[in-house]
Amino acid sequence: MAGHSPDQSGSLLESHKGYDPRVILFYFIIALLLCVLAGGIAFQQLFKADVHHDRERMQSQRRILVPGPRGNLYDRDGRLLVGNRPRFAAVLYLDELRSEFRREYIRIRKNYRESGDKDVPTSSQMEQLARTSVVQRYLDQVNDILRRNDQVNPRNLRNHFARELLLPYTLRDDLEAADYARLLESLPVQSPLQVYTSSTRYYPYGSAAAHTLGYVAIDPDFEAQDFPGEDLTTFKMKGSVGRAGLEQKFDAQLQGEPGGTIFRVDPSGYKINPPLERRLPVQGRNLTISLDIDLQLAAEKKMTDTEMAGAAVALDVATGEVLVLASKPDYDLNDFTPRLSFAKAAEINEKGAWYPRAIQGTYATGSAFKILTSIAGLRSGAILPDTKVDCPGYYLVGSRRFACHDGHAHGLIDYRTAVEKSCNVFFYKYGLEIGPDLIAAEGRRFTSTGRRASSSPTKPRR
Repeated sequence: MAGHSPDQSGSLLESHKGYDPRVILFYFIIALLLCVLAGGIAFQQLFKADVHHDRERMQSQRRILVPGPRGNLYDRDGRLLVGNRPRFAAVLYLDELRSEFRREYIRIRKNYRESGDKDVPTSSQMEQLARTSVVQRYLDQVNDILRRNDQVNPRNLRNHFARELLLPYTLRDDLEAADYARLLESLPVQSPLQVYTSSTRYYPYGSAAAHTLGYVAIDPDFEAQDFPGEDLTTFKMKGSVGRAGLEQKFDAQLQGEPGGTIFRVDPSGYKINPPLERRLPVQGRNLTISLDIDLQLAAEKKMTDTEMAGAAVALDVATGEVLVLASKPDYDLNDFTPRLSFAKAAEINEKGAWYPRAIQGTYATGSAFKILTSIAGLRSGAILPDTKVDCPGYYLVGSRRFACHDGHAHGLIDYRTAVEKSCNVFFYKYGLEIGPDLIAAEGRRFTSTGRRASSSPTKPRR
């Protein structure tokens, strides 16, 4: 076998020592890709760290808001007209039952496999069965204590688990005081089954001043000012909002300041203790109004005894403050807490009790107002002492007759006789001639005069 000549060996060595351009291009591409990768990582770490932190925070944290109690309403002498009473419920904290749900799921799956049943539920269905079974066991504890036979509603449980996992699941709501005491005495302190205390509106005088005080309705979408986590997934306990009367008019002042808690959660949505942040709710402002509850009750009792449908209003002539604002028929405000039933709403509607006659009803002024109309007419010159009117017993406006107050025709009478007989026809005629502006101005003059007189010191008698 012939060997390589020296010249040939040298040429081979020389060719292996050279660099292939394609290899160089490949190295260049690899280096470029590594630089792009490093630059991308650096960009994400240095310039988008806040974005990733916010996304991680939104995925791993949850916020729970609890409404603050509403403020109280008092009458002019400091007597409670509207307040809050405690409301008790037996609740179950589902996020503390992860291990029990898992064990029950494994047991149900094992039973189906051993039974040989071909109609086996899906994994999701078995999870729902497991949750219902576990919750029913805790509800049975409540049933044993309260001697009831309540059953878990699977649909409600499923919706609560999907939407409000971190909120307590209500097993029995609005407990009586005796039931609350029995549960509090019997339930273990560390149990996920607990008695939850909230507040609801309370009206100690029932239907008194119902249209004036007003009522509240459930507010599931209240907000918490200056509490962090607006961008987090938020769970809210039900609050309340004024829907009528003073409850609505002064809702902003009566509303309490909500409290809140922020928790870290695991990938399944269960909370991890302790909380990251917590703020306690604060009660709203208390308000004192001008009503006198004794006078209010007296007016309403008179209207009830005579089975009258109408209104009664009493003012302090010195200050213009409202002392009584009554409307009949009415309703018991306590029927609205925690929510108004369909039966009660139908009853209120049937007797026409929604209508606030004291502030929306239109009624003719009483005969006492004829004096003020007289003064307005005398001051304006529309009425003179010898002014006369022929009273046929009614006043005709178009085709409609407005009867005189006693239904009798007074005939031709002058101003003095009109005042003496309280003749409606005389004051209908000249009230129109005087006009509403002058009569209203006279009313305001009387009000301001009364206020000045009440504020002036009384001169001592000699």
